[in-house]
Amino acid sequence: MPMNRALLSGLVMCVATSTMYAQSADRCSDVLRSGVFNENKSFTQANYTSKLKDALCAESSTSNQDSNAVGASAKVGIFGGEGSYNEQHAQSLKDSYCHKQGSNLSQDDVNWMMQRIASEAVLKAWSRCMELHAPKKGVVVGEIDDVNGDNFIFSAHWNPALGVVDATATSFVVKGASCDPVLIKAGTKIDVEGIKQPCIRSGSGTVTVVLNTNHGAAVGNLNGIKPVVTTPVIAEGHNSLKNKCLGGYAPACQTLAEKLAPRCQPNDGICTGRVQCWKNDSMAVTQGNKSGAVDCEKTLVYH
Repeated sequence: MPMNRALLSGLVMCVATSTMYAQSADRCSDVLRSGVFNENKSFTQANYTSKLKDALCAESSTSNQDSNAVGASAKVGIFGGEGSYNEQHAQSLKDSYCHKQGSNLSQDDVNWMMQRIASEAVLKAWSRCMELHAPKKGVVVGEIDDVNGDNFIFSAHWNPALGVVDATATSFVVKGASCDPVLIKAGTKIDVEGIKQPCIRSGSGTVTVVLNTNHGAAVGNLNGIKPVVTTPVIAEGHNSLKNKCLGGYAPACQTLAEKLAPRCQPNDGICTGRVQCWKNDSMAVTQGNKSGAVDCEKTLVYH
C-alpha cells in the first residue's frame, strides 16, 4: 500500500529539519571546542573528554586551590557557577559517570561542561553561531527581555515543527547573572507558550544564558554595562564670564549677577547696583541688543 503523500512530505520535512539542526549544532560545537582548547592548552582532540570527566569526578567539587591544571580550572568552572541548578546538574552527572562502571561522557554532557568552563567571549561566539545557523522551525528560541536595572527575564519558547509540540530541557547554564530560584529544570517542557525565568545580573560584564534541550539550545545574551565616564565640573572664572557677557552671551551676564548677589552686604548700594547692572546686561542682550552690555565693574566703582 503506497504511503500517504502528505505523511511522506511531513516525514521528509522532519528529517530535513533534524538534519539542518544537527549540522548547525556540529558546526557551532566546533566553535565552542576550539575556544576552550585555546584557553586550556593541555586539551587535545584525543583527551578533552577524559580531562572533563576527570575534573567532574575529582574528590573535591568545590576546590579553591590555586592551580594551573586543567582539572582544577575545569572544576571551578563546572561547580563554581551562578545558580544552584548548575551545581545540582553537575552532581547528577557525577552520580552517573563517576563510578567503576561509568561510561564516557555523552556529547551533550561534554557540551554542557564546555559551556560552563568557556570564557564569556567563547560562549558569546558559540551563541552567535547557534543563532545564525539554527533552522527557523523545529527549534527552541531564547532571548533576554524586560531588562530593568540589574533585573531581567530570560524567555524561551518552542518554534514548532510538524508533529513535534514541545522541547524538553536537559540543562541550564548562566554566566554573569544569578537565576535563583531556577524555574527551568531538567525535564521541563518548553512549548509554544514558552517559559520565563527571572534573573539578576551579578556584575557589569556580559550575560549569557543557555537552555539546552533535546531539540537544540536557546540562547540569551545581554551586553556588558559600559562604565559612565564623568567629566569633572570646573567652575568658570570671573574674567571668562565677564568677557562672554560683554561679547553678547546673556547667560554669562545672569551668572555674574547670581554669583555676586550673596556677597553683597546690607546697605551696600554699589554691590547691589552691580548685581542689577549684570541683570540689565542679560536682559539687553536677550532682547537683541548684543552691544548693550556694559562692564558693571567700571561703571559702578567705589569712591
